[in-house]
Amino acid sequence: MIADTVMEIPCTINAKGATPISTTAMRPEMHALVNMVKDFELLTIKAAVDGDAEAAIKALIANPLGPDLSQAPKLWKRLKEEHKGLLGALDD
Repeated sequence: MIADTVMEIPCTINAKGATPISTTAMRPEMHALVNMVKDFELLTIKAAVDGDAEAAIKALIANPLGPDLSQAPKLWKRLKEEHKGLLGALDD
């Protein structure tokens, strides 16, 4: 994980603010899933901020529910067609 990544954890909230509740480390398979989703999120942000279509395709592939490498470019093309005018810097 990137050092400045935010993670939601359980807390108690009172007049003094939020106090984290101690938890155990994530199981390895959960840690892997969280990393995959964070990679997807960071690539999605890069695509949106930089207008980077390659990052958008990589984001689709990184998503655990997304397409595989052979399908992602076709899906990206279709998403661009379906959402034309709504993709900011990613619109052609």
